[in-house]
Amino acid sequence: MGMGFSFIKKKDYKRFLVLGIDNSGKKKILFRFKFNEDIPTVPAKGFFIETFERKFKYNNNNSNDEDIYDKNDFGCSGSSSGSGSSELITSCITLFVVCGQCMIRPLWPIYYTDETDGLIFVVDSTDLERIEEVKLEIKKLDENIKVFKNHPFLIFANKQDFKNSLTIEQLIDKLELNKLSSNRKWHIQSCIALTGEGLEDGLNCNNSFKNHTLIWPSLTLGNIGQLTIDVLICSFDFKRIGFIVDENIIPIIGNDCFTLDNNNNGIMSTSIEVYQSSIFPSITLVQQRSPIVDGRIPNFSENLLNWISTEEIKEILFLSSSNANKRVDSQLTGSQVRFIKSENVDKNIISKLNQMNISEMELTVKSPEGETIQLSNRLTGLAKEIFSTIKSDNNKYKVSFLCLNLFCSEGYNTNEALQMSNLIYNFIKNQDSPSTPQLKTPSCWKLLQGPTFDQSLFF
Repeated sequence: MGMGFSFIKKKDYKRFLVLGIDNSGKKKILFRFKFNEDIPTVPAKGFFIETFERKFKYNNNNSNDEDIYDKNDFGCSGSSSGSGSSELITSCITLFVVCGQCMIRPLWPIYYTDETDGLIFVVDSTDLERIEEVKLEIKKLDENIKVFKNHPFLIFANKQDFKNSLTIEQLIDKLELNKLSSNRKWHIQSCIALTGEGLEDGLNCNNSFKNHTLIWPSLTLGNIGQLTIDVLICSFDFKRIGFIVDENIIPIIGNDCFTLDNNNNGIMSTSIEVYQSSIFPSITLVQQRSPIVDGRIPNFSENLLNWISTEEIKEILFLSSSNANKRVDSQLTGSQVRFIKSENVDKNIISKLNQMNISEMELTVKSPEGETIQLSNRLTGLAKEIFSTIKSDNNKYKVSFLCLNLFCSEGYNTNEALQMSNLIYNFIKNQDSPSTPQLKTPSCWKLLQGPTFDQSLFF
């Protein structure tokens, strides 16, 4: 029996900054996580650090039922594969608690380092008199983009065991959480620090792929898609969060493609890897370095679409290329990029593409005699299979399909990849993004055409 489709998350090492005004229950939560018991605390100044491990269960399934995959922004994740068993994934979590007296709050941002993965804010649900004060502190943190960037906020609504505590709906309203920055992912979780109720649920609150756009490279002419993914990973701080393993993909392993020279530290690359970045919190990149086994594209496509459906991914965007020698007259001038879409693509996306002077792929052309000639949509391989499946069964798969295709010629295609990277940046950037991206290329590109030949052989 094959192992089926799996997303495997590498072991988590997560660090979270825990904030909140005084007497909200931060230390009580910290000690409950660490020791799993109620430890008396007293008001204190300064900070506290504890590290602990948690084991999160995931179910493996090789039946027709949906695979179950627990993945989140604040804690740990599991994987779904076809082994038919239940396993545990260990997550190592560090909580850095800073006290919340008025004189300390201006110093909160200095404790948020580049190694911090997210912010946990603790709210006393019974402290009605200071709820406005809490709202203002959360607003300050959200607006400090330079420090907190687009990292997620987890809000623990503590002391929910009291009758006078505000409900989650009331807290969302009074704290104006729906007015946080549009790029800020947040979740509010009811909890009781005294008993630990709701704390584990908070760490497992968010599905990191829900409503994401999944950008996938087509293995086509000039490897434009793969080279573009390389540039995006290097330029916008995308971090590898895991791997996709499937029996229909040829397995490979090699040196890491993004580590600086002479600093590999044993990092390896595999067939298909998954990346995310806090700069673009709703984007997931996939880098595919190995082809699908001959004749197995339909099998892999079905496995991939089932996973996409389970993870509630909103859209899959393929980056493709095709032979410029086969263009028709209308494609010879202007933008050399065309899009191919499914019927369920959002109209705002189409409008944005049109504003970028990107037209839909021409599917017909008139002959000199006036006859209508049908043209190919230029899709091949996995993109073609997924497009056909979504087109034929919109009710089963809710994900929308979009492909950006660049006309090019085979050769040294790094310039085309940089062109496509710039286009993708302009397509996914938000209103706070710089108008012009600072694109970077990976060190492995030095080997794209092999090492330089020994000139002494010829002179």
